[in-house]
Amino acid sequence: MTADKTLSALALARRAGKLIMGFDAVMESARKGETVLVVLSCGLSPKTVKEASFHCGRFGVPFLTADVSLEEAEHVLGKRAGVFGVADEGFRTLLETAVNGRVQMD
Repeated sequence: MTADKTLSALALARRAGKLIMGFDAVMESARKGETVLVVLSCGLSPKTVKEASFHCGRFGVPFLTADVSLEEAEHVLGKRAGVFGVADEGFRTLLETAVNGRVQMD
């Protein structure tokens, strides 16, 4: 059920124009201070997770790992991506609730 809530929140953020997709785009947005939360899908390589964690810590952006596979995200969002940036506090709260508050700051 958590994956459904997370995917729904990501889809809502995308429709509202508040979702950034793809590692490079999300990290650039985080560097500019536009991203308030980074969401990682559960199927990413350890190297990608490590790099995302490093950059999030460097830019002061919290991140979470969602129980959403790359395939599920692609099916719902229409683009194959495993790293998502949320650019709105309301959607951040919605996603934190969907994953039961498992947000990390490194």
